Amino acid sequence: MKHGFLLMLIFSLVSCSSVRYDMIRAELVRAEDTRNVEALRDTAHRLRDDETLLADRTAIAAGRIGDFYTWQYLADRFGEKPPVADALDIAARFPSNGFPAETVRDTLLSFAPTRENTITLLHLKDGPAFEAAISREAFADDVAANLWRAPELATPELVTEWYVNRPGPTLYSVARLRLTGIVMADDLENVPVDMKVYGVGICDDPSRFRQDPDWRVRIAALRADPTRFNAQDMLADENPLVVAEALAIFGKEDGGLWRLQLDDLSPMQAEWLFRNRPGEAQTLDLFEKGGMMAHAVAPYLPDGELDRLLASGVNPVRILMYVERTRGEEAAIQFARERFAEQKDPASLQYLLGKTEETEKTALVDTARDVGGELLSILDDFGHLETTIPERTLARTLADLEEADALTGFTLVTASGNIHGEFLPDGAPLTCLNFARLAAKGYFDGTPIHRVAPAFVTQDGDPSGTGSGGPGYAIRCEYNRYRYQGAGVIGMALAGKDTGGSQYFLTHLATPHLDQNYTVFAVAPDSLATLAVLQQYDEITQVKLDEPAHSETGH
Repeated sequence: MKHGFLLMLIFSLVSCSSVRYDMIRAELVRAEDTRNVEALRDTAHRLRDDETLLADRTAIAAGRIGDFYTWQYLADRFGEKPPVADALDIAARFPSNGFPAETVRDTLLSFAPTRENTITLLHLKDGPAFEAAISREAFADDVAANLWRAPELATPELVTEWYVNRPGPTLYSVARLRLTGIVMADDLENVPVDMKVYGVGICDDPSRFRQDPDWRVRIAALRADPTRFNAQDMLADENPLVVAEALAIFGKEDGGLWRLQLDDLSPMQAEWLFRNRPGEAQTLDLFEKGGMMAHAVAPYLPDGELDRLLASGVNPVRILMYVERTRGEEAAIQFARERFAEQKDPASLQYLLGKTEETEKTALVDTARDVGGELLSILDDFGHLETTIPERTLARTLADLEEADALTGFTLVTASGNIHGEFLPDGAPLTCLNFARLAAKGYFDGTPIHRVAPAFVTQDGDPSGTGSGGPGYAIRCEYNRYRYQGAGVIGMALAGKDTGGSQYFLTHLATPHLDQNYTVFAVAPDSLATLAVLQQYDEITQVKLDEPAHSETGH
C-alpha cells in the first residue's frame, strides 16, 4: 500500500514538472513570436534555480529577440551552470541582437572557458576578448578554426603562425580570409574533403586537384584556375554540376560552341553557358524545346525576339532580364511599369523595387499591400512589409508545440533520387511546423529548384521558380545551437532577419560561416549522392511527411 502511494506521488510530481516545463516553453515561444521583452523577462524571473533546461531556452530566446537585460540576468544567475553558459555564449552570436560588445565580453570572461565561450570571444571582434581567446591552449583547435570571425584582428602574420603550428584546424580560417601564399597543395592530401574544398582555392597548385575523386574538390580546382583550357578539359566530367561550372567558364572565355553537343545540355548547363555568351543563334533552337529549357535560355536569346518571349508563357522575370539585356535598364523599367499597372505581377514588382527611386516605391508598396497574396512575399524580401504576427493564445501555442514535437521527418522526391530529412523541432519548432504544414497541403509539389551553387548549397521552396516567391507571410528566425557541419544540413533561406517563409536550402559541405545566421531545422545525413546530381530547374516532385511520433511525457 505504501509502495503504491509513493509511486502515485512520484508520478504526480513528474507530471506537474512536465506541465510546468511545457507551459513555460510555450510562454517563451509566445514572447519570441511577438518580440515581447516584458513577457520574456517575466518568464526569466519565474524560473527556479534547478530549471537549467528552461534557463537554456530562455537564453536562446533572449538572443533571438535581442533582449540584453534577460541575457545578463540569466548570466548573473545561471552562468556557472555549463549548459546555460553555452546557451548564453551561442545567443550572443545571433545576428542583430544589439548586445553591447564590451559588457558581453566582461560577462563571458567570467564564465568557465569552453568551446562555445572561446568562439564567441572571437566573434565579438574585440581586442581583449580576442587576446583572451587565442591564449587558451585547451581550445587551440577551436581558435584556429574560428580566427576568420575577427578579420581585423587576425592579421596575415598571426594566421600564418597558427597555420604553421596547426595547419588542419586553421585551414578554414585561411580560406575565409582569402590569404594566399600560405597553403601548399601537399598540405591538402590528407585533410577531410570539406576542408580540402576550401583549401584548393587558396593553395599554390590547384591544378593537382582537377581529377580528384570528389566532385566538390574538382569544382574548387576549376574555380581557382578558370581558364578556357581547364574548362574544356572538364566538359566531359561525369558530374553534371562540374560540367555546368566548366560551361560557365568556357562561355566566358569564348570557347568554340562547335565543340559542344548542345542538345545534350540540361537547362542549368545551357543557362550557365549562355549567360556568358548571350545573343547566340543556338539559343533559339534550345528555346524551342520549351519547358524549363525555354525558361533557362530566355534571357539570352538574340535581339528582336521579345514577341516570341511574350507569346511563350515564359516566366516574366526572365522576360525582364531579356529586355534589360537587349534594350537597357530604362526600357526594362518602363516595361515593368506597364506590366505591373495591368497585371500586378510579382516579377514586375520585384524588378521595380530594385530599380526605382523611393518616391515611386511608396506607391508600388501601397498597391502591393492592397493586392496582397504573393506580392507580400516580394515586399517582405525588400523590407517593405511590417510583419505583425498575431499573438497566439497559450492553448494554441501548446497545441502547436505538441504538433511540432511529434514531427519526425520528410522525403524530398525527385527524379534523381530521394532525400530523407529529419526534423529538429527541439531547436526550431515553429520552423519545422511551418514547413510540415506547407508540405501537407502540397505547396512544394512540382516546385523547380531555383538555385544550385555547386559545392555550397541547393535551394528550393519557391513555386514561382524565381527565388523571390513565397507563401505570402514571413516567419520568425529560430536561431539555435545546430551547426552547418557537413552535407545535408537544411536551413531556411532569408533576405534578412525574420524574412523566411517557404524557401530552404541543403548544404553540400560544412559551411561554418552560416552557423547562427540561418535557422537550421532539419538534417538529411544521406543526401550527398542525390545533391551531387540535382541541378537547377530539376523538380521536387513531392514532399512526403513521415508518420508523426507518439507524444511522450517527461523532460
